[in-house]
Amino acid sequence: MQGRALLVHEEKDLWMMYGVNPGGMAAEGTTKEEVMVEFRITHELILNDIAAECKTFKAFQAKIEHFFHQVSDEGAWLEAVEEVRRTDEANNWDFSFDADKARWQVHVEKLTQQTAAAKKNPDPREQRLQLAA
Repeated sequence: MQGRALLVHEEKDLWMMYGVNPGGMAAEGTTKEEVMVEFRITHELILNDIAAECKTFKAFQAKIEHFFHQVSDEGAWLEAVEEVRRTDEANNWDFSFDADKARWQVHVEKLTQQTAAAKKNPDPREQRLQLAA
């Protein structure tokens, strides 16, 4: 899955992350890092709930694709991108990201135990989030 989310500093000790794709999910934390971990945990819990509801892989695939394609507040996403461009906010991040090239997509693949064991996640940021969760 590759999606989009809004990270918002609501007040002094409150950060919120809102899903844009997939929409309909949010998390909160006292720091940017904490809210990102909480968002990841929320995302995983939703996926686990969907998996528990489905009796077949096809049903799971359909529900995941439906969940992922729900869009929340794309206008707020575009406004946030423009705000970052108008300010120096982009310099406060540890990674670079080109919002114009942001792609959101979902791919659901049925894995056997052998293929699941063989697949590795090459993104170290993803691994850190999984370890922190």
